[in-house]
Amino acid sequence: MSIQDIPLQKSLEAIPLNEVKRPIIPVDVFIQEAHDLYVWIREDLTQLYAAGLDKSLVESLSDRIYALQLAQSHWISCRESRKTILLNQKKVRDEALRVKNDLVAALRFAFRGDEHIQRSVNDIMKGTSSADLAQDLSDLTVLTKSHTDGLKAIGFDDRKIKLASGLISKLASATALWNVEKMSTEAKELRDRAYTHLQEAVHVIRVTGRYVFRDDKVRITGYRHRYRSRS
Repeated sequence: MSIQDIPLQKSLEAIPLNEVKRPIIPVDVFIQEAHDLYVWIREDLTQLYAAGLDKSLVESLSDRIYALQLAQSHWISCRESRKTILLNQKKVRDEALRVKNDLVAALRFAFRGDEHIQRSVNDIMKGTSSADLAQDLSDLTVLTKSHTDGLKAIGFDDRKIKLASGLISKLASATALWNVEKMSTEAKELRDRAYTHLQEAVHVIRVTGRYVFRDDKVRITGYRHRYRSRS
């Protein structure tokens, strides 16, 4: 599902950013209460309209509920994708660090008497960021490939060179993370807009219902906020 699949998209995007509200109760609870309200008001429409309730709010209530349901699901999906990418990146980084340390240890030991190679290794070890780690593996791969004979003498497994090369591209997945971060941010904003749009209609209907049925102990119960009342 994408953002384009959310109904009432134009109405949601038209809400000024400073008027967008964050949910103050669990969204699934709010959706259920809105749906219950939608069912409850069916036999009260004549009285509600007589009290000035905008008919379009009632007619759009079902679509507003559905829009929030989809927007919430879309945001959760994006959020879980972000968690997965972060977890995978940590696994790749941890593996890359192990391979880097193995290559460095092998070069230091195999060429412990070679000042030129030792200086090269020292230069490679200066950086600490993810970008540095990818570059370090690249530099170490070149260095180890150039000195395979000396490494073979200490029993070095040259398959680690190929492993290092494969990890370089995996470490360069910052763009993928940036994209999913952007998607998650946009999805959350759309979810908040959908909540705001539904909350607007629910609030007006509830206020009107509580006025119309202020003396009816049975009918007024359907216009009360049950979650807040039990909090």
